[in-house]
Amino acid sequence: MDWLLGQACNRDMGFVVWFLPTDIDIPTWDYPDDVKAIATVFASNGLRSVDGATQPAHDLWIDTATSDCPG
Repeated sequence: MDWLLGQACNRDMGFVVWFLPTDIDIPTWDYPDDVKAIATVFASNGLRSVDGATQPAHDLWIDTATSDCPG
């Protein structure tokens, strides 16, 4: 996240999209095995864990979104 947002700031990008605000709760969704294998790769990419606790990248995301590219 640090690298991604740093690159966005250095290139003066207008916005960055992060598709997973929350980790994927694989057991709850009862994915088929082939989908479960793919979902597992991305399961912990959320800015919040399944229980809603913030992940380490969350604060960096918020700081960058609410200021002029903090450094």
